[in-house]
Amino acid sequence: MAGVSEMNSSYQPGPPLGVFTIEIATPGGSGADWRPFPELEQSLAEHARQIVERFDLKAEVIDLTTDRDQRTSRPGIVLIDPRFMTVPQGRAALEAAMAELPRWILPMLVLGQPDDARMADLAGQARDVLSAADVLSSTSARRGARGVSSLKAFAVLVRDLVFGAEGQYISDRSKRLHKALPSLPPSGKSGRARPSPSGRFAFAPDRLGETPDVR
Repeated sequence: MAGVSEMNSSYQPGPPLGVFTIEIATPGGSGADWRPFPELEQSLAEHARQIVERFDLKAEVIDLTTDRDQRTSRPGIVLIDPRFMTVPQGRAALEAAMAELPRWILPMLVLGQPDDARMADLAGQARDVLSAADVLSSTSARRGARGVSSLKAFAVLVRDLVFGAEGQYISDRSKRLHKALPSLPPSGKSGRARPSPSGRFAFAPDRLGETPDVR
């Protein structure tokens, strides 16, 4: 038994596999005080960060980015508070952010009060922006745009969007690296195997989770 105890105590987790960004679009900027669900003891951004880091990713929480470089953008999610549409220039900022959104950064609406008519209207306005920007081509993006209205659904969807964003990022990175590789003869002729285009770990989504919705 002592051997098992020593083995467990000596375990050291490896370094994170990569960086995952969590962008926040809420009145007040960083969302340090954004707690849309009453049972939250911390900010929603911090809760999301903890979920992401369970997958050995380093999560970075930042404000909504309106000027991004697709060549250097990391996989991530954009947590959108519908009340952001009421901020001066809020709609314009969301439109600018979505206009250049890579496929590996997925939007997600968070509806704290789904039965509130005003909140529902603002969520509809935000979805109009997402649709007009043509960022809802993937199943993951469409699920994010439907939004969540409970902490449990939020946790499930964040997990699934991590898988979706990572998968899109790996796929795009592999294609770009493949195009950059010179044409090589078959390994039998050159004696060298063709290098693998991707060095990242590919996640396999957990199929047991239920699909969250606005209820």
